[in-house]
Amino acid sequence: MTTEVVALRLDGRTGLRHGLWLTATLFAGMFALAGLHTWNTLDAHAYWAAWHHPFYDLPSGAPDAYLYSPAFAQALWPFSHLAWPVFLTLWMTVLTAATVWLIKPLRQWAVPVFLACVPAIITGNIYPLFAIVVVTGMRHSAGWALPILTKITPGVGLVWFAVRREWRKLGVALAATAAIVVVSAAIMPGAWADWFTFLTQQSRAVHGTGNTRSGLPAPPLALRLPVALAVVAFAAKTNRRWLLPVGVLLADPMFNWFAFLLLTAIPRLRRQEALSHA
Repeated sequence: MTTEVVALRLDGRTGLRHGLWLTATLFAGMFALAGLHTWNTLDAHAYWAAWHHPFYDLPSGAPDAYLYSPAFAQALWPFSHLAWPVFLTLWMTVLTAATVWLIKPLRQWAVPVFLACVPAIITGNIYPLFAIVVVTGMRHSAGWALPILTKITPGVGLVWFAVRREWRKLGVALAATAAIVVVSAAIMPGAWADWFTFLTQQSRAVHGTGNTRSGLPAPPLALRLPVALAVVAFAAKTNRRWLLPVGVLLADPMFNWFAFLLLTAIPRLRRQEALSHA
């Protein structure tokens, strides 16, 4: 390989990186400016306001509609007493720190990737925490209680342990989830009954019909879920950890653009694979 060819490839990579940086910066900046006018419609605000009205009085898609289990609201109860700007600052800090940690292995590519993630972070949804669970759940499987008790179907990740016959980790995940449900239901049994009723009545919240409310023209969850199961099973069978967040993404009930933040788990998972093969 000649020096000219090497220099050309290096210039091409530099140009690509700079192009991605510029595109991601513009994308993040435009979304951030637009978001300044709609702070009260963010997912983060729905979490904060959950205790300000009966949990499931608002339908899916309505501003401040709370969709998750009572357990998640109970976990956030102490923070619901904070002023909204304080809660938002803390919540954004957590999501930002989680995203930075996830993409840190990308090194020089981490900056444009982070900028591309800014719109998802601004919405305040819990996808960065899901990505953390996908990464750390390989060892600490109890963390899978979070996706199960919020969006439910992303719990498809547990198929990884079943296929690999890691019964102890599977048992820990299920036991942790069950323990949280028991304690939560003992405190607020009526809220759990309300949640189950809410799920049966809000088809879009459960089935992810792929309409414009979900943000993407995607197939309904009934079609995506079997594919998600197959992807996770294949990932477990072939020890391709990086495919696990792909399966979890496909199983997301609403499958919106921001759900792609789940893929930020891939850099850490690839590093885990490399270390396991070393």
